[in-house]
Amino acid sequence: MVVKEVVTIFPARVGQTTKLICRTRIGNQWFVLTKNWKILTDEQFGKGKYANEEIMEISFSRQRSTYSFAFDLHPERENPAGDDVEDMKWTIERALETDKHNAAFNFFAKHMQVNPIGMTNPNLLGEPMFKMVFVNHQTVNECIKSDKKVQVYNKVSAMNLQDKLNLALYFMPSLYGKRHSEIKNALINLESGLLLTDAYLDEVIAYDPFNTTVAMRTYVNKAIQMGILTSGANGYYMQGNVYVGADEMAIMGYYLKDPASYNNVIVPAVNKMVKLPEDDLVFLHEDLTERLRVTQDFEKNKGDGVNRELWLTKLTQTQEEAKMLGIKNVMQKTYTSLAHEIDSVKRGDHKHLKQSKQPSADPQSVMGALRTEAKQLGVKGYAIIKSADKLKEMIKVAKAQAEEAEQAQAS
Repeated sequence: MVVKEVVTIFPARVGQTTKLICRTRIGNQWFVLTKNWKILTDEQFGKGKYANEEIMEISFSRQRSTYSFAFDLHPERENPAGDDVEDMKWTIERALETDKHNAAFNFFAKHMQVNPIGMTNPNLLGEPMFKMVFVNHQTVNECIKSDKKVQVYNKVSAMNLQDKLNLALYFMPSLYGKRHSEIKNALINLESGLLLTDAYLDEVIAYDPFNTTVAMRTYVNKAIQMGILTSGANGYYMQGNVYVGADEMAIMGYYLKDPASYNNVIVPAVNKMVKLPEDDLVFLHEDLTERLRVTQDFEKNKGDGVNRELWLTKLTQTQEEAKMLGIKNVMQKTYTSLAHEIDSVKRGDHKHLKQSKQPSADPQSVMGALRTEAKQLGVKGYAIIKSADKLKEMIKVAKAQAEEAEQAQAS
């Protein structure tokens, strides 16, 4: 398949009237490009069979601000016919494509006044007077880059809060102690997220939290942020007086040589102190039914001129107020019901806060048992469900599906 490439050359200063003389030094030798697309040395030019060749000159003005030419990206023949006449005919027809291909990569991209965007020109002298773009190559690269950004965004978004915190501490330790929304925004905001910049894409895609070096760097950054490793003269200290290094990399080098201190001091201390960020994005983890409920609640209560973002801010503020008043199951309730309960508490009616006289199981242990059962049944999304009743219903459905599958196999 023939793949075309288009090269566009233009002055570095837009609209400038100037001329690109196709003569340059490449390495230690001078070369020219002729109007017939031949690359010749100074010694070859104008002599022998090249006596009638002329140097190519490209003029630019306000009326002609760019110069473009196209060629086959792979001009060599992949499957020769095996017939001398046909092969020779093909070679003659393709000679110009080959010459243009060579001119693009071996002359213009190495010209001492031209900056080939996206490539390195070792012959460039000072500020470039001209720039060149491999149009199709750039388009392909932009597509690849976009795909990588989607991979990174999806990878980070799919992480649970603990994994997201570890990722943040690996790439951006200053995010320790921030809320979930602040962490996510700093890492993968579509316009300014650190991990969506070109320099980080490949590293995030390859990021493996179970890699020994990755885990150690994460623990070291946690220890620094938590104050387990204290800052002092010339760097950081363990247990107050044991110098471990000037920075993160030096500290990792120290613990690679002294794994006992890392495993017996740093890891246990970090595990004991680490806390998950405040999850102010909990509403994003709701399933479709819950999202629909929130949307319907918004439509009923938004009022004139209030957009969804402002309403969500209002909802969040109401949820925080409800928590401070001791109202239970705040995140599972609508704005309307929360507003009624807050009003009830303020009026002195505390019936909804009364505890049952019957002893009840520890909610955490109940949820733990339910999550274990859900995991064994392969229930999807069990880890983010906050309601015991909802989780019980999901387990019930999973059991029914398992029974149906067994009956189908038996028949």
